[in-house]
Amino acid sequence: MTYAVAGFPPTVLFHGTADTTLALKPNSMRLFDVLSAAGTPVELHAIEGAPHEFDRHPELATGCAYWADLFLERHLINPMTYPPFVS
Repeated sequence: MTYAVAGFPPTVLFHGTADTTLALKPNSMRLFDVLSAAGTPVELHAIEGAPHEFDRHPELATGCAYWADLFLERHLINPMTYPPFVS
């Protein structure tokens, strides 16, 4: 949290909701809030039912790779400005 200040690089977080090693709340959720407040492009993907190490499950690893690629494309490779998202 100490280094999550303005100018921090774009960050994507993946966290399993069944993680018993490091709880989603407050850890990744707090980091997401701190980075957001600093103006850092940040996404948090909470993987329902996944434990701490969920990369051994091919379908989850593939999904995370897809979201990581999309994040990098949107924020580093081909930055775009999107209109505000509203529900």
